[in-house]
Parts: sequence; structure tokens; C-alpha cells
Amino acid sequence: MCSAPRAEPGRSATPGAPFSIGAARGALRGGPALGGFALIEVLCAVAVLAMVLAAVAGVFWGTVQAVERSRALAREAASSTAVADVLFRDLRFALTIYDLSEPPFIGHAGLRDGTLQSEELLSLLSTSSFAGEEATPPGVRRVRYEVRRLPGSADLYALIRTERNVSRQYGRAGHAGAEEDRVVLARRLADIQARYWDGEKWSDDWTDPVQIPLAVKIAFRLQDARDPERKAPPLEIVVAPPTAQATPAASP
Repeated sequence: MCSAPRAEPGRSATPGAPFSIGAARGALRGGPALGGFALIEVLCAVAVLAMVLAAVAGVFWGTVQAVERSRALAREAASSTAVADVLFRDLRFALTIYDLSEPPFIGHAGLRDGTLQSEELLSLLSTSSFAGEEATPPGVRRVRYEVRRLPGSADLYALIRTERNVSRQYGRAGHAGAEEDRVVLARRLADIQARYWDGEKWSDDWTDPVQIPLAVKIAFRLQDARDPERKAPPLEIVVAPPTAQATPAASP
């Protein structure tokens, strides 16, 4: 009686059949071939799993980057909005007081074609304060805005706001403090431009000794602290001081 040929170790019992781990184990034990995966099947499964993991990782990383970009934009928007709010409040409550040794309003262009025209951007009289409605004591304040180049930087600036209570100087109720309150509003200012409306045209500078402009337009943008190559979209405000329409008259 003829017996079935025995498989050699590592070879399939059936000629032409693919190599499998189960068949190899069966041949080594002298028994029938065990069911299992062929080597090519295992390799294919590993390759498919690797592709799935790579796709999932790509989606996850893309989501993380999108969240980081959203957070960066939110931070930039919050910073820009805070600066715009302070500028708007100071200009909204600008005053026209005449016969002064210093004009009630002085304005310059800021940055023009990347060149700083004057470190002093604005100088005005206002009833606004950096402390807002909680300002103590109330009264008239001389508010100044300066643009200073950051040390070691060729194209970044700091926007500095200074205020001093000058109420008694102009015969108004309040305390005339000798000290100035100085605040850095923005430390990574990439661009700022101011223009002034006299009723007929916009000007880059305002030096009228009596009148204040009918409207002020300021556009600025900040640089992203985490990505120096990226600059936030410009933010623009236009403010019309209500006292700008007043008729000039001598102070008592």
C-alpha cells in the first residue's frame, strides 16, 4: 500500500501550494497541515494597516494644526480689538479747548511705506482714561500715542500710550497729576497709519492750532508672535469726535 508523501520541513505537502505557517508546523510535527495565513497575506494586512494608520495620523495632525491656527487668529483678533477699543475711546471723547500753549490735537501719519514718519502718532485732550469708567479721578487728560522701534528689529514697533490728568490746567474740575500713566498697548506692531479729515480731504498730518479733525482713520496690524512670517489682517477704525463740530471760542 502506498502512503502519502511526507512533506519536508518548511515545504507544503501539496506541490504548487503556497507556503504557509500552518503547513510548515504540520510538516515539522509529522501531522496534517494546519490552517493559517500565508506570508503574503500577513504582509498585505500589515501594509493595509500601515496605510490606515498613516491616513488617521494625517487627519489628526491636520485637525491639530487647524485648531492651533484658529487659536492664533483668536489671540490676534483679541489683541487687535483691545488696541482698537482704547484708540476709539480716546478719539471719541476728544475735546476742543482753545487758547492753549499746546494745540488740542496733534496727529501724524505713523508708518508710511515702511518708514516711521514721527515717533509721536497722536497727542490729544480727552475725557477718556485707560481705566475706562472706573477712572479716578475724572477730568481732562492729555493722551499721547508713540510708535517706538523694537530693539534689534528692523520692521517691528511698540505702540505706547501715555496719559496725564490736566484738568486744573484748563479750569476744569479734577486733579492735575504730575505723574504720567504709561502703558504699552502693542509690542509687535507691524504697521500703523493714521489720516485726518478736515471736511474736504484726508491728510497725513494734523497741526491745526485750534480745531480738531472732523474724523480720524487709523489702520494697523500686529505680527503673529508664534509665526514671525505671518502678519494679521489690518484692522481699521474711523472715529468722528462729537466736539469737532464746535465753533471756536475763547476759553474763559
